[in-house]
Amino acid sequence: MRHLVPVGEGSRDPLPAGTHPEDYVPGLSPKSVRNIHRLLHRALSDAVAWDYLVFNPAEHAALPRARRRGRTTPEPWTVDELARWLRHAQQDRFAALWVLAATTGMRRSELLGVRRDLLDLDTGTLKIDDTLISVGGRAEESDGKSDAGVRQVSLDAFPVAGLRQHLAMLDEEREAFGRAYAPGGWLFVGRTGAGHIRTR
Repeated sequence: MRHLVPVGEGSRDPLPAGTHPEDYVPGLSPKSVRNIHRLLHRALSDAVAWDYLVFNPAEHAALPRARRRGRTTPEPWTVDELARWLRHAQQDRFAALWVLAATTGMRRSELLGVRRDLLDLDTGTLKIDDTLISVGGRAEESDGKSDAGVRQVSLDAFPVAGLRQHLAMLDEEREAFGRAYAPGGWLFVGRTGAGHIRTR
């Protein structure tokens, strides 16, 4: 019978029973074990079909459970981080929308569904009633809001000031485009009054 001979100069001293080299990594990952089991199970099934084996010894093997990757919990921005982001957002056409999102906690569908007639800047209130959902990157009306979801939120001076500037911009654009300006009454639209902001 042929014997295996260690490769290299000389031979290594045998390790005492129950010990292993320091750089030894015990075991394989659960995924690797399952992959190997799948391969062996298939090969042994062929052996049974060819009458080399009476049964598949891998049939009832106990497999390790797959390790669940821990879910990462997103950390909210600090007050300073939010303030820096809002300062940068003031350069955007929809700065008022970002301020609403940051100060009211409104959902995306609620932000897209804001209408001018539901906004009262004199009292600093906004009624959340209509919603828009994103379908293929486009906003479409949705009637899925429950009665419990219809509510009124209070606005402080910061979002009120931003919304006043936004409304003034919309009024200028409506006057500039005249009859070509699209009707609808939505608050966050393009320069021609049509085309809600695209969502992803």
